[in-house]
Amino acid sequence: MEANENQATEYEMSSPSDVPNENNPPQSVREVHIDERGPVNEEGPYPQVPYAENAVQEKLSFTPTFLVTSMGLLKIFELILALAFGISLSIFFSYHEALGTITNIVAWLIFVLQLIYFLVDLFDGVKFMPGPWRLVELAFYCLALILVLLGSVISVIYALGKYEANASIVFASLFGGLQTIIYFPLIVLTFLQMRSETLGE
Repeated sequence: MEANENQATEYEMSSPSDVPNENNPPQSVREVHIDERGPVNEEGPYPQVPYAENAVQEKLSFTPTFLVTSMGLLKIFELILALAFGISLSIFFSYHEALGTITNIVAWLIFVLQLIYFLVDLFDGVKFMPGPWRLVELAFYCLALILVLLGSVISVIYALGKYEANASIVFASLFGGLQTIIYFPLIVLTFLQMRSETLGE
């Protein structure tokens, strides 16, 4: 009886909000509920830790819309022409002058680099590339324009000379000329894109 009277006296001295009941459990006992978002009590959710998948905000993503843009179409045409140009030169120079070794290496190197630039844009990987990527790409197209133009001139010289009946060198002249023409709008678009990306930053 004495213990019950002491407990009742303590409750009377406390404020009504301090007396434990259904709506106000004792402070020593806190109801903690766990849900999918984390621990939550009657005061609200605890600070949340970002999920692991949210830590990587940027990743490579396939962008098929790039294929129907002006830049995408020009790069596709350049790839096709570069491939045809390299094959034609390889067929011709594999049976003729030793000059073909250097010409073939340059033609196929240009094709490989163009393929890399195409894939970077197709998978939206410019943001992962080091340095001024667009500036490097622009410099590459300018250099490739000069080299392909030289290769086309060499092919025309061979085609108009004693190898005029050789179909491979004639096609090499044609593909190289078309490739040189397409480089001009590609260089302009790359410059404009580089400028817009620089201003956007």
